[in-house]
Amino acid sequence: MVQALEGKGPMTVFAPTNEAFAACAESDRQKLADGKKLQMVLQYHVVPGRALTQADLLKMNGERLTTVQGDELTIIVENNTVWVGSAKLTGKEELTNNGVVHQVDDVLIPPMLLSRSTK
Repeated sequence: MVQALEGKGPMTVFAPTNEAFAACAESDRQKLADGKKLQMVLQYHVVPGRALTQADLLKMNGERLTTVQGDELTIIVENNTVWVGSAKLTGKEELTNNGVVHQVDDVLIPPMLLSRSTK
């Protein structure tokens, strides 16, 4: 994963906060303990080929973004708040030399791993 994030880019990363990981349901924590599943989850938080700022995302209501993992995330905009799947953007974005990093308040689980319990 480090190699992918240090790549040429551009890319957009939706990075869960520590609080988001702490709030995960036990079934999701078990997925994160499995190396292969963890890699899929992490790749589901990265959108390759685009460095999308919050200003860009605010204009993308209803659009879908394909992740490195291969599944899509849907952007929803409500009252100037951006949601990426079940996660809300929090804090400021970080511009990097190869993309943009946004903090989000939920750990996104790829659909193929969903049998997700409620928090």
